[in-house]
Amino acid sequence: MTWIKTSEKWVIPRNMLLQVLIPTLISSAALSLSNIADAVTVGQRQGEKALAAIGIVTPIYLFYNVIALSFGIGGSIVHARLCARREELLTSALFRKIAFWTGGISLFLILAGNLFPDFLLRLLAASEEDPELWTMCRQYARPLLTASPILLFSYMLYYFVQNDDDPRRAAQAMTAGGILDVVLNILFVLVAGWGVRGAALATITAQAVSLGILTVHFFSAKGTLHFRVIFGVKDYRPQETRRYFRISFHTGFASSIGYVFQFCSQLLMNHLLMWAGARELIPGTLYVAVYDLILNISYLAMPVYSAIGDAMQPAVATFSAERDQESLHMVEKMSLQLGIALGTLVAAVLAIMARPAALFFGFREETQLAVAVPAIRIFLISAPLTGILSILLRYCQARGETWYTFIATALREAVCLIPFTLFFGLRDPARIWWVFPLTAALSLLIFQLFLWTRKMKDAFKNVRACRIVMTNNNRELATALAQVEEFCDENRIPPGKAAQIQLGVEELCAVTMQKAFTGRKDEYIQIVLVIEPGPQYVLHIRDSAPFFNPLGLRMEKARKDMEASIMDSIGVMMVRRQSKFIDYRNYQGFNTMTVVYE
Repeated sequence: MTWIKTSEKWVIPRNMLLQVLIPTLISSAALSLSNIADAVTVGQRQGEKALAAIGIVTPIYLFYNVIALSFGIGGSIVHARLCARREELLTSALFRKIAFWTGGISLFLILAGNLFPDFLLRLLAASEEDPELWTMCRQYARPLLTASPILLFSYMLYYFVQNDDDPRRAAQAMTAGGILDVVLNILFVLVAGWGVRGAALATITAQAVSLGILTVHFFSAKGTLHFRVIFGVKDYRPQETRRYFRISFHTGFASSIGYVFQFCSQLLMNHLLMWAGARELIPGTLYVAVYDLILNISYLAMPVYSAIGDAMQPAVATFSAERDQESLHMVEKMSLQLGIALGTLVAAVLAIMARPAALFFGFREETQLAVAVPAIRIFLISAPLTGILSILLRYCQARGETWYTFIATALREAVCLIPFTLFFGLRDPARIWWVFPLTAALSLLIFQLFLWTRKMKDAFKNVRACRIVMTNNNRELATALAQVEEFCDENRIPPGKAAQIQLGVEELCAVTMQKAFTGRKDEYIQIVLVIEPGPQYVLHIRDSAPFFNPLGLRMEKARKDMEASIMDSIGVMMVRRQSKFIDYRNYQGFNTMTVVYE
């Protein structure tokens, strides 16, 4: 029974994605500027060796990403699911445990960076045979390790704040940090002449400002994570907290495992290039510098895909908790379409501008440009393919399908990237840049074949659900009620319970239409009715009206002289009494009611 345009049917999931995507794109652009600021300024000031030093030390950032993503992405996804089930105290206890572990790892890194700096530099492929390069690596690495709490908590809190219904503040924090990083790099490196040490200090200071902005969220009324609750939930349901902590880590690590493999492959690449340079097969320091240039170009080419992945994550986690498979597929399809269109455009522009980009990073001699420009263009062939894979990976991860996330990551990094790096590094280091497009194409092809031949585990295979979208129209409400009745009959829901469910749909939708909607054409209500094990009948009603909580209506017993505004609350009171659980929250700008019947 179709009574609404196809384009209108998906307006709520589409808007949930887009309203997070815009601030996320802005913050990703700012973060890209921050990521390349070190390389641009030191390249302009100190040239090839300074770029090589940054490239050698970059695995430290990758290690930080492993920790921050394992706890940040995984924890924020579990947090979104728990919030959808209204488990505020449990998610606060989970965050407390994650913060404790992040702090402990930070302390370990501070001690390691200051007690064993030379050992770490040798591990990163720095060599004392080149004293100038060794000194630059030391000046860049040591401050980064000492400031590990700032960097780890800044990265980790970004994901929690974004998923805790405050994407604008998360975007503001990353944007402010990114812009400040660029400004401070100019001041510390180009003006003050502090070199690579100045670049490290600029990054640390900028991330400290981002961390401060993110921390404000925990004192605000936004979301469910607040310090007064977090520090007041000691030993709250400890077994469940530990279980969700393990789930969080497994979920996040399935994504951050890519940084583990990337950490290994980058160490391998640096060692191979320096080894080939020592044997005069290639100019080793130049190739390490070009490799760092390619990494910085990736910071410009790939943020579109990471922003789309970040933006769809709250929506996917929410719709997964609500068992809304149709909305999930819509979000996935739209994310891929946006990624392909925007990402390909960015890659094409960067390929055209490859020579100016190399000059911008400090490669001025023709011998340097002869290596750098083709390397950039070869790498950019891989960008759209890698981006598509990353979006698929984040989608699987947000749905809780960590096994597929691990497969995608392992295919790209362990099965493809490291073997190709070894092959070209040992056989033909001058063409080592072809590692990137070959890895991207092969890993995406294998992963797609895997999904086609062995269908993705469907968490909703045995779930019976009904999804309805309607506008501010009484006729459509009548049609929606007919569809709910038909669904109840088809699934043999007891007549008394079916009548309660229909009453819940009618009263909650009617009061929203009367009191919250203003008569605009872009006002929608989405109804999802799910039969859960038990059985439980769970009703999710989401609308696009301004902030409106039906449970906040004044409740009184009916009488003849009662005002119409109070009479409207009688139906809501009946729904509340007939249900086992009823709750309201405003999430991602939409009013959401959850009603559970048994």
